Amino acid sequence: MKTGLYCHCKACAKLARAHYRANSPTLAERERGYSKQYAKRQREKRLASLKKWRDANQEKQKELIAQWKKLNKDKTRAYASKRRSQKLNAIPPWFEKEKVALAYKKAKEWGFEVDHVIPLQGKNVCGLHCWSNLQLLDAKLNHSKGNRRYPDH
Repeated sequence: MKTGLYCHCKACAKLARAHYRANSPTLAERERGYSKQYAKRQREKRLASLKKWRDANQEKQKELIAQWKKLNKDKTRAYASKRRSQKLNAIPPWFEKEKVALAYKKAKEWGFEVDHVIPLQGKNVCGLHCWSNLQLLDAKLNHSKGNRRYPDH
């Protein structure tokens, strides 16, 4: 209060502070919890919004990607080079060149993409570039799969 007096006695104030310290998380812990929840909600919203935009603006997205590749030729080449070297390192000695070539040929004929069931550059596992690790997938499904290996494989 303006007079310098409190509305409760010192003993009650001491008990209230002790109870608060014992039963409530620190401010930092509360803020971290709120921040994580908020960030998670926002991330889900943002990803949903981006997916909606990509689906509605496929041509515009292709233009933007082409423009980025044109402006970032060094990065594009580095990604392509890394992919080629990864693929070369993933080719086993018993590589079945004819079968793999046939898979790529049929994929092009039928309008599919060749996918590695176990990705060549996975986070926890790296597959081989061989006939038994290939499958034909629709482009949209292949891109949504990304570089993940699903547990049912």
